[in-house]
Amino acid sequence: MNQTAKCIVRILYIFAMVIIGFAAIGGYMFVRIHDMYDNGGNYEIVSAKAEKIGRTYEENTAPEGVSYYRVSVKVKNTGQYADRCEDIYFEITTDAGNICIKEYGAYDAILQKAAPVAPAGRTANVENVVWVPDGSKGLIVNFGANTEGKGSAEIALE
Repeated sequence: MNQTAKCIVRILYIFAMVIIGFAAIGGYMFVRIHDMYDNGGNYEIVSAKAEKIGRTYEENTAPEGVSYYRVSVKVKNTGQYADRCEDIYFEITTDAGNICIKEYGAYDAILQKAAPVAPAGRTANVENVVWVPDGSKGLIVNFGANTEGKGSAEIALE
């Protein structure tokens, strides 16, 4: 075989190895991402409680007829992967069916990265500060549409 033919065969061989390498990496990433979405983000509500904060929270003042409450929900991560508690969403409603609006603090990247983590197979507390209309007798906590989870909790307000 002449030199040109040998050079072409080597180039084709290297090209084939690169293609096989990319296919293997792509397959691995597909399986990892698929597993992450199938097995992560499964939670179960263990308990919940609410603490009245009052009419002011941080530098915000609630509208007339509304008070701030800190709702703490203990969840068990039944998935295979740890997840940040900030990524677990709840829908909180009053006993009368009113949706409680969540109060979001100013975004702080350092606090976001330091947020508590719900380890796989363990429990963690997820806190939300919400507006609750005055005169409400209780709250109902359910998982939000973005979070796979089981159970709900009812909280009596004092």
